[in-house]
Amino acid sequence: MAYRALTAYLDALESEMHVPAYDLRIMKGHEEVYSYRRNCDEKTVFWFYSSTKLFTVTAALRLAEKGALDISAPVSRYIPEFASLRVKEGNGLREAATVMTVEQLFSMTGGMSYDISSPEISSAEDRSTLGIVRAMAGMPLLYDPGEGFEYSLCHDVLAGVIEVVSGMSFGEYLKKEITGPLGMESMTFHPDEKTLAAMAPQCVMTDGRAVEIPKDNVFRLSPEYESGGAGLCGTAADYILLPDALANGGKAKNGCRLLSEESVKRMSSNRLNALQFAVMKEKWPRFRAYGYGMGVRTRLDASDGGRSPVGEFGWDGAAGCYSMIDPVNDIAMFYVQHVLGHGESFDIIHPKIRDLVYED
Repeated sequence: MAYRALTAYLDALESEMHVPAYDLRIMKGHEEVYSYRRNCDEKTVFWFYSSTKLFTVTAALRLAEKGALDISAPVSRYIPEFASLRVKEGNGLREAATVMTVEQLFSMTGGMSYDISSPEISSAEDRSTLGIVRAMAGMPLLYDPGEGFEYSLCHDVLAGVIEVVSGMSFGEYLKKEITGPLGMESMTFHPDEKTLAAMAPQCVMTDGRAVEIPKDNVFRLSPEYESGGAGLCGTAADYILLPDALANGGKAKNGCRLLSEESVKRMSSNRLNALQFAVMKEKWPRFRAYGYGMGVRTRLDASDGGRSPVGEFGWDGAAGCYSMIDPVNDIAMFYVQHVLGHGESFDIIHPKIRDLVYED
């Protein structure tokens, strides 16, 4: 395919959508078939924010495949502080009526919030990843585990579970099991001066224009913290290797088997019941044709007019990055920009790029 329509759209993105820099990669069957960069190069680094979650759920599923992690188990089996959870009720709190499970962490149904400024987090004395995750157990839940859907800190807790099960820091485990084997040299939770110098200017959309801001990541809750929900940065050239592996049955371009085909299907299968599904669609109308799997949206039908097939899945991030994994056609796509507060990225740019992948 020549991707003429996609190129024309990307050519106009800077002027029409006010995105100063962006990178897009498409791979099919492990071969790069298209790339486009604007005001950046192969070594430009971006914060991935919530696109980190794809790495976190892959890492956890690897542990499950090895029999080291029981997805149906209570979170408290691995982090005892989660045995005594409280739920908001009126102006007070009550004891949780159900147990939070590891599977609910994957599917964002554990009842947690995304309050990164909570007193429990800010007052945690142990500022390591696991230390702060343990403190999260004291945060009031929005509902009993399993009784709703709320995009939240669940995947940060999942990173804590990975640390306990693996006996390593989350970053060390990712390097040993995913980023190292795939040769992703740029991936890090802790950008040094050289990495920050290679990072694209970070902006926030203000009054219709992108205004440059510091290259900070508010989800990095301490210098030691490695957020499973939003903490990774790196290059697009490295990131695309994970979607490519998942689009090809869990096997990477270099032959490394990250996950079994069964685990990839497990990740991309809808995990929400009717009530949870209704809540998700109300919160995110753009996902009306999607369910939610293990850390990913997953296409259930074509009711939104989208051109990707049923079974397409992936996720996005706060500054506008977006992954699309199409296991039907062995296609992986990753788009990244660095603009916070840019709602058009999610409502307009992402679905448009997704559909143009299927147009010559």
